[in-house]
Formats: sequence, structure tokens, C-alpha cells
Amino acid sequence: MNSTQAYLLLLLSSTLLSTIILFPQELIYDNYLLPYLLFPQQEPLSFYPLHQVSFNSFHLTYTNYLSSSINPQSFQLKSSESISPLLTSLSSNSSALPGGFNFPINEEGQNIHFLEAYPQQIRLSWTENSNEMRVTWVTYINYIAKVVVKSTICSENLYSNNWTTFYAETQEFDEGRDRRRIQYIHTVVIPELQETCVYEYLVGNSCFWSSLHRFKGHTPYTTKPESESLWFRPTKMIVVGDWGAHIWGIYTKNMLETHIKIEEIDWLIHLGDVAYNMEFDDGQVGDDFLTMIEPISAEIPYMLIPGNHEYRGNFSHYSNRFKMPVNDANDGKSLFYSYNVGPVHYIMMNLEYYFKPYDEICILTHKNWVLEDLVNVSSYRDQVSWIVVFAHHSFYCSVDNKECSSQADDIKKDYEEMFKEFKIDLVVQGHVHNYERDLPVYKGQVMMGKFDTMNKHVNPQAPVYIITGNAGNDHLLNDPFQENLPEFYAFGEQGYGYGKITAFNRTHMLYEQYDSETATILDYVWIIKDEVAN
Repeated sequence: MNSTQAYLLLLLSSTLLSTIILFPQELIYDNYLLPYLLFPQQEPLSFYPLHQVSFNSFHLTYTNYLSSSINPQSFQLKSSESISPLLTSLSSNSSALPGGFNFPINEEGQNIHFLEAYPQQIRLSWTENSNEMRVTWVTYINYIAKVVVKSTICSENLYSNNWTTFYAETQEFDEGRDRRRIQYIHTVVIPELQETCVYEYLVGNSCFWSSLHRFKGHTPYTTKPESESLWFRPTKMIVVGDWGAHIWGIYTKNMLETHIKIEEIDWLIHLGDVAYNMEFDDGQVGDDFLTMIEPISAEIPYMLIPGNHEYRGNFSHYSNRFKMPVNDANDGKSLFYSYNVGPVHYIMMNLEYYFKPYDEICILTHKNWVLEDLVNVSSYRDQVSWIVVFAHHSFYCSVDNKECSSQADDIKKDYEEMFKEFKIDLVVQGHVHNYERDLPVYKGQVMMGKFDTMNKHVNPQAPVYIITGNAGNDHLLNDPFQENLPEFYAFGEQGYGYGKITAFNRTHMLYEQYDSETATILDYVWIIKDEVAN
């Protein structure tokens, strides 16, 4: 035993002794008597119950607690429906745990660790179906996982005081590259949500529970709206691009975490380049990023499209860690998809097929899908009047590199004519590490209207293009603008931040760009229609 282990053993022993003496609280659980153990936390001290495990003849001692000498094959958690998940969530809050955190000594090896059973990296996402919410989380021990959920704030007296249990599907994922590193990804789809309700939920099992989280019951729809309530209400969403867990990324995380608490945000889209890179350090970089964003992703749907940093291993970390909506064209891989929220149709494109690796068949499949999708939504454009396109790679930008020249030309030749024909309103992109807003532009020509200003476009005759690839990349600097700026350039900034899109109704849309470091609004643009397009 080295000095660090000896110190931790002494600390644990003294803490346990003082806790039993000073805090003689006990909890009856599955007919076992569980003493509470006091753990020092960053925020108010909280009681963590010693978790109850069932072994053939296993007794929890200081030695095997510290050495984690538990055989994974014999590990089973006792199950119970009688204990309140809220009670255990209050005493076993895992939100502050860093990704892949193991207490206290040995991460590698065949043994398991005390905190590997706690839910981590919790995130919400929408499915391809209306009235559903997907909940995903990770543990490093495989057990029967579940979500408990109940409705709270509802109109029309739809709320419930009872918890409903949904059992998870569990997938084993080896996130390592140089060594085997298994995580268990648990997924639950909660069905039959009510549009007007707010839901509370916890994830875990009968022993280990997450913090209490909430989400709203409204979800996207993919066909012509059956009722006015679907398209009539305003909607707000967040756009981030090129985001990692570095210093500038932490600025963005801190501001976003506050933002969603003070303003009602429906959902968030991440425009690719996640974590830089999710597979690095045998997946630990991805774990750390997904833990960092949990205060956001556990509260609002966190949607995603792939960027060039996700292509390795045939998008394996993207496809395994994130479950996005599927359709017939994306072959169940959820690399591209679309849906309606309020009066807006959103198209999430995957342009990686043009670059790494180039795939002509996938390019054609994707292009045909976009065209079919636009034809479909055009049949009810009088109700869903806005079309917003999200992509990682840039169509228009003002940096002196191939991303803004040859690569942009490759994708514009397939889509620019289509975008003008179907009257796309807004295209938001990442990849280039800065913020740039362009004037309405078609084939390099600015299409300013009679009533337009630099921050307002009325009935624009071409899409407005925006780059927001500045949430916080791994280079710790952003891309400088070229010396001779093009005519379509309206505003740019090399700082760090993210965007917000508000569709107030079928005629008024507002884009705002936030600066993460100063927590201020950096830029904005109105897009206005004096009549709804058909």
C-alpha cells in the first residue's frame, strides 16, 4: 500500500466512524440496514448511502471498498419498487461526477469501482415520432436500468402524482482505441407525452439514481399539422458549433447553463465537431465533454449532426453515443433528418460525404432525400412558413482557406439552386471557427430588398447564411477573416459564443448571436415576411 492509498484508507475510516457516531441515520432498504456515509462535496454536504449489493457471501469492508476488488461477473444490484427514487436522488447526486470517474485508486484493470454504477452523461433527444422523448445515459457496470417519470405542471389537469417506470435498452460500447474500455449506454423512449405538460424524471435503478431533471412535453412533428396549436405557437432554440471541453468551451457551457434556466428554450442543435475528439484518450475526452454538458443536455433535447471530427471509425462514436431520428434514407444511422417545430421546418444535413470519406452513392442519396423533404414541406408551407437548414460545412464564409473556396463550391453546386427554388429562409453552418453573418446571397450576388437594412431582411429573395462555429474549439483560437471581405459579408467576430433562433410566428424570425466570455448579445438579424409563402 502506497502513501496515497494509506491516506485515503485513514480518511475513509475516520469519516465513517464520525458519521456513525454523529449521524446515526439508517435506511431500511430491501430488508437491509444501510448506514449513511458522509462525503464532502463542492456544494452543501450531502449523505450518500452505502449502496447495497448482493453477493454470495460478500461483506462490504474498508479494504474491498478501497481496492474495488469486486468480481464484475458476480455483481448484482438488489431491485425494489418500494423505495422513492426522489429520496435516493437527494442522497446520491451524481451530477458533479467527472466522466469516467472512479473512486478512489485504480482505473485500469478487471475490477469495478464504487461510483461506476452511478448514472452519467445524461441527455435528452427527440425521436422520429411525435409525443416521444428519448433519455440516454451511461454507466460502467451493466445492470437493469430504468427511468422513472411523472407529469407535474400541466394544463387541463393532466398532471400525475405517480411515478411511471420504463426499463432501458442497454448497449455495450467499447469506446477505446488503444485498449478495451467498455461503457454501457442505456436508452429509454418515453411515449405518449402531452404537449402542455412538464415532466420530472430520474434515471438509474432501484439503488442508484441521478439528480431530478425536467423536460417539456412538446415534441416535433413531421407531417402536415393536424391542429393549429402545433404551428401557431412561437419557438426558441439554441445553435452551437465546433464545441469542446476546453477553456472557451467552458465559457459557452457556463453561459448556456444559465441561459436555459432564465429563458424557455425548446431544444438545441450541435452542428458537429464534438469534444475534439470523442474517441481520443480511449473515449475519455468524449466522456468528459458529455459530462460537462449534462446540466444542459439533461434538461432540453440535445440534437446533433456529424462534423469532420466524427467521421473516424465510420462515425462510430456519433452513432453509438447519440441516437437521433431515423428515416428510410439514412438507413437507421441518423446522420441526417428533419422535422417541424412550431411554424418552422428544420433540415439537419450531413455534408461529410463530400470530404472524409468521399462517397458518391451517399451524396446522391442525401441530395434526393433533401429534395423529397422540401417537396413534402412545400405542400403545407402556408402553415409551416419557415425553412431553416443546419449543416456542419459552410456554403458561404469569408476566410482565406479551402473551406470557404473549393469545399464550399463543391456543396453549393448541388444545393444552392435548390435552396433558392424552395425559398429557404436561413442556413446556419459551423466548421469555420468564427461567427459570420452574410446578406441574402445567391451564386455570389447579394440580393438586398427595398426595405432591407444590415440587420433586417423583408421577403428576402435568397437565404441568409450564418456561420456559428465558435462555441470553443481545441485550437484555443478562431479563424481570422480574409483581408478583402466579399460583398455578401455583413458582420463577423472572432470571439466565442453560440446562436439563438426565435420564430415568433409565421412572419417574424429573429437570429441572435451571444458572446460567451462577456455574456452579451453580439449581433442580430430579423427576417420578416409580409405574407406567408405558398
